[in-house]
Amino acid sequence: PTGPVIHLTHQLADAGRTIVLRSLGLSDDLDDQWSARHNAPETLLLFDALFDLSNQHGVRVVVLGGDVHVGTVAVVRSRRRSHERHPLIYQLTSSPVSNAPMGLFRWVVKIVGRDVNLGEKSPFTGRILHLFNERNIGLVHVAPGAHPRDLAVAFELLRDGKGSYRFGTVW
Repeated sequence: PTGPVIHLTHQLADAGRTIVLRSLGLSDDLDDQWSARHNAPETLLLFDALFDLSNQHGVRVVVLGGDVHVGTVAVVRSRRRSHERHPLIYQLTSSPVSNAPMGLFRWVVKIVGRDVNLGEKSPFTGRILHLFNERNIGLVHVAPGAHPRDLAVAFELLRDGKGSYRFGTVW
């Protein structure tokens, strides 16, 4: 799988296997999503490894995404007891600079919703918190947190024609 982990629901990703989308040449992009059912074992392994790293070593993990035509801020939540200390992982995805983001994605998200199902039996759930349809550049700001070992992480998207958007992660 390529691209951001939290991007499309498995229903949309699995649509890439339909004859209509294959005939239009659109199946590869959808089929290669982390949320596609056939990629569920790899997605589960990835999130288990990231949440285990975060919880066993007391570090914060963020995922940076790209390779798609939209900017997003998303979050993944673990329901595993072993991940209770750090149950959230945030993701920042920036759009390509040279290509305009797809307006179609915003329409699809309005219909389907912002929740990204990672499988019926998955202990992980994803949600797109913010969606940006203009070209953007993603920045990650890291600063000392409230406690000596903590770091505060904020995402910033510099949006074409719309100014800056800043999102402080909450753990």
